[in-house]
Amino acid sequence: MALKQSSKRTIPLKNCLNYINLFCSFDFCSYKIGKTLGEKSMSTKITVQEALEKFGQGFDCSQVVLENVAENLDLDKKTALKITSAFGGGMCKGDTCGCVTGALMAIGLKYGHFEPGDEISKNEMLAKKAEFEKEFSERNGSCICREILKYDLSKPEEMEKILEEGLLTTLCPKLVVSACDILEEIME
Repeated sequence: MALKQSSKRTIPLKNCLNYINLFCSFDFCSYKIGKTLGEKSMSTKITVQEALEKFGQGFDCSQVVLENVAENLDLDKKTALKITSAFGGGMCKGDTCGCVTGALMAIGLKYGHFEPGDEISKNEMLAKKAEFEKEFSERNGSCICREILKYDLSKPEEMEKILEEGLLTTLCPKLVVSACDILEEIME
């Protein structure tokens, strides 16, 4: 049995189940895009196509979001990618969207408290966190992966529906752009 994505690419069901059981990465179907990303300008703007290309390289939503703002946070991209690698797909359980967790890590890096008793920094970070979550929910309907996708990717039968509808290659890149746009607004 094989599933079809909206791009007319056939994906073997076995690969989709491997995604759920073994890898928990958006690279489950070896979806490849023609070109790779070149050097980015100083802007943190990311396009849907750039996000999709990153997915094609095997990166997850959380990774793409934090990597996109890493340089502005004095964080090297390798560390950004490693830190966020376990958070894609709502931590592979359909929980908090990886775009949200990647963005919250960025907010924590910029505004987070690290000194005992630093209530001012803590409160500023919590305010930025709440602002991000509110805006992301307003723009995308929720901060929860399974609510946004309307399916739970941790359940094989629902993952089939996600693949049939091509949500990982159509909706998820748009969520990355949305998260990055909100981050840019909040972190100015």
